[in-house]
Amino acid sequence: MNYETYLLNDLLDKYERSSLFRTGQGQRRILFKPSENQRMQPFLRDGQGQQAFLRSVQALKAEGIVDFKWLKFEEGNIIQEIWLVADSKSIAQAYEKVQRLPKAVLQKQLVEVLSKERGNFQVYEYELLIEAILLEASEKQRDWSPPFDLAGLREILAVLTYLENQPETISDKRLLSIAVFNDSKYFERNIQGKLLGLFGKYVFEWSAPELTVTEKLHDIGIGKAPGELHFGGGVKCHFADGHVLDATWYQEGFILSEGYVKQLKKITGHFTKLITIENLTNYYWFLRKQAKAGKTDCLIFYTAGFLSKNQIRFLESIEKPESLAIHHWGDIDLGGLGIFQQLQGIFPSCQPYHMDVATFTKYEGLRKPVSQEYLAKAQRLLLNEDFSRFKEVLQQIIATREILEQEAELTAIRDEGEESGML
Repeated sequence: MNYETYLLNDLLDKYERSSLFRTGQGQRRILFKPSENQRMQPFLRDGQGQQAFLRSVQALKAEGIVDFKWLKFEEGNIIQEIWLVADSKSIAQAYEKVQRLPKAVLQKQLVEVLSKERGNFQVYEYELLIEAILLEASEKQRDWSPPFDLAGLREILAVLTYLENQPETISDKRLLSIAVFNDSKYFERNIQGKLLGLFGKYVFEWSAPELTVTEKLHDIGIGKAPGELHFGGGVKCHFADGHVLDATWYQEGFILSEGYVKQLKKITGHFTKLITIENLTNYYWFLRKQAKAGKTDCLIFYTAGFLSKNQIRFLESIEKPESLAIHHWGDIDLGGLGIFQQLQGIFPSCQPYHMDVATFTKYEGLRKPVSQEYLAKAQRLLLNEDFSRFKEVLQQIIATREILEQEAELTAIRDEGEESGML
């Protein structure tokens, strides 16, 4: 064992968690107690290991990096505790000795790289990830514990850039790995877990225990099969080859493979309304309500969460009259609010539907409790000006520690009359 490296890294880890690091002031010593360190015990029980350890500590003391105290009645034999000399010169020497980048320097470099990437991604989830990490760094300042080092960040950004630049919504994992790392398995071995951890912490609400790694990867644009577009209403899809698909007669909605979107020229129809719906159950419920009422004047579109690149292309192909009323109906939770923000970037006139404090309050008995970590995310969104229109909703989520999933609304809406929930 390299005792100097092990000891200094342990002391620097503790230093970076201390008030001395955060504020520049601190009365408590940054300590290492050999007798309490389990990893050291096998080496300290060996006579030669014990002597090598003593020589390492004494050498570090001679350089002014650490100091120590002998165990009572064991002077020259057993060290009771070792502490980092708490001045800037000694701390700088410790970092240099172990060839370690100081945390404050790492924090600054990471923020600089992330700031340069801000605004570069068109995929909403990727941009949201960058913004969320930068916001956390800004809030916590020196308390911020970066989720990656500089090399790790550059690998993550390389993957996101590759995905961003692909013409298809879903990219094959092995092809991605070869293109970015020249190794078909590097992504899965070294990046996949970190990437899913970041998106799970900062972007998606992957709370369902049955959600698989494959499903999570699909959410960020990695998989095998192309996605599907679900829509219904008085809609005609015009393709580049002259073919026209009239979805008006499909009362249960129409499913189009995303592979056809690249051939889509425009979308027309006699609809005067557009509603996007986050969850599949509510999408089909709304379709059937429209069909039962004999209405075809509304284009109904299922988002399945955040919009993919091809879903955005589909929506941008709509020939929109000035009078087109556009709404989004989603969960009253952080994901639902984020999807609305994404849609408003496409349709500035988009309005939330059943996503206000009145709806949240109305279905009080159907709400779902959330964790403290979730509430911390809600607190961060309160600071984001883009979500200012949902300030009161976010405050209610934080105050009640609950969210409202839109499927839960259906259990009550069914008893509220035939026209309930209709645009």
